[in-house]
Amino acid sequence: MIATIPVGSGSGNPIGIAVDTTSGKVFTANYYSESISVIDENTLSVAATIPDGDYHPIAFGVDSAHGKVYVSNYAVGPSFTSSANGVIIDEASNSITSSFLTLGNARPLVVDETKGLLYIGDGMPNSVAGVSVYQTGLIEPHLTGQKSSMRRYYEVN
Repeated sequence: MIATIPVGSGSGNPIGIAVDTTSGKVFTANYYSESISVIDENTLSVAATIPDGDYHPIAFGVDSAHGKVYVSNYAVGPSFTSSANGVIIDEASNSITSSFLTLGNARPLVVDETKGLLYIGDGMPNSVAGVSVYQTGLIEPHLTGQKSSMRRYYEVN
């Protein structure tokens, strides 16, 4: 073991982790403390703790090319009815800059930097969404197929 780095507060319970090898930052999803910790790989210490409102962060998609980190959240209570339950972190400022709709409690996120797409497992059976990461704004859903896989495509305006 290289180091033990405390993250979150109280029972922070980090359940998701991602690394941006370009910036040297590690992100932890601190589920119960409703925050994201940013760890500096060089110092092995927490560089920032980002509050995530009333959401429980669970997974990340890292876009090294644009210095953005996409966070899927598990929403409970009043937050579950919110219009957006994913957030975007700007790595330069270590802050949440915008949010996006995931149509459910999104679990996995994967960024394809070559194509500029964010794939979202949106918590519904047999459903994956693709989001353009080269634009900004709130995601608007566009249903592109009615197969059993229910492929959804989201375009960021």
